[in-house]
Amino acid sequence: MAEKWICAACGEKNDMENRFCIYCGTPKGTTVTAAPEQTQEAHLWICSVCMAGNPFEDAFCTHCGETRVCYECGKSMGKGEKYCPHCGIEAGKWKCLNCGGLQNGKNKFCELCGTKWYPPWEK
Repeated sequence: MAEKWICAACGEKNDMENRFCIYCGTPKGTTVTAAPEQTQEAHLWICSVCMAGNPFEDAFCTHCGETRVCYECGKSMGKGEKYCPHCGIEAGKWKCLNCGGLQNGKNKFCELCGTKWYPPWEK
């Protein structure tokens, strides 16, 4: 049960080691410490079409049927693949264009430098 900090701008919980909010990019600073998490977060990938969360084991979105794609290169990934067969990045991760830090796919902003992430399907 890891301790979290709450972003003063958006109210979302972030891991203590994050220097920026992964949801809105606000720097860690004026925050309120949250109680430890009671539940473990599910490992999900986000569909590029309907934005629904799906288990990593699934190769297709259970909501709309869209193929699972790599967060870094935008190419399709197969069922349960741990690394993208096209660019080699770990499944569910993206690399910050500013600092090169490896980020979790749920992060909308780099937790190290605060740079906004633009998914390959939005470029």
